Amino acid sequence: MRCEVLELVPASRMRISWAGGGLDTTVTWDLVAEGRGTRLLLSHEGFDSGDPGQRATMRILGGGWSGHLVRRLEQTLASPDV
Repeated sequence: MRCEVLELVPASRMRISWAGGGLDTTVTWDLVAEGRGTRLLLSHEGFDSGDPGQRATMRILGGGWSGHLVRRLEQTLASPDV
């Protein structure tokens, strides 16, 4: 995948391009203060919903974002070095 940082707002937002293998999408991470913590909002946009291959890729990547990423964040945040 080829990625390029499109927007960077320290401690608030990062948006990158995510291109390759027939995809040309963007991924945005937003950090939003909530109570005494922070909420991570992630969006992966730009899929062609009319393309069956891209719909399948969107489902696969969505599972990775909600599964693998969440597990790794939990592990990282549980580390005493954070």
